Amino acid sequence: MTCNHENIESVLDSLGKYQGGGQRHACAGCAYLLGGEHKSKGTPFNPGAVDELQNSQGGAQRHKNAYEAYKLGYET
Repeated sequence: MTCNHENIESVLDSLGKYQGGGQRHACAGCAYLLGGEHKSKGTPFNPGAVDELQNSQGGAQRHKNAYEAYKLGYET
């Protein structure tokens, strides 16, 4: 799967490169959006939810830390 998150590319560019851990192929764009969704719905902070996202290694989310992206989305 390849996600297209051009609308948040500048946010994703602010994240560092990441190649470790089980979530290394999880879509950082989807993780960022999930964090924001959880915050707006009052869902407790849960970066482990990223593990359920589909993998995506295309575009701006390539090799980005999905856990960091989730946290950023939750805090924004």
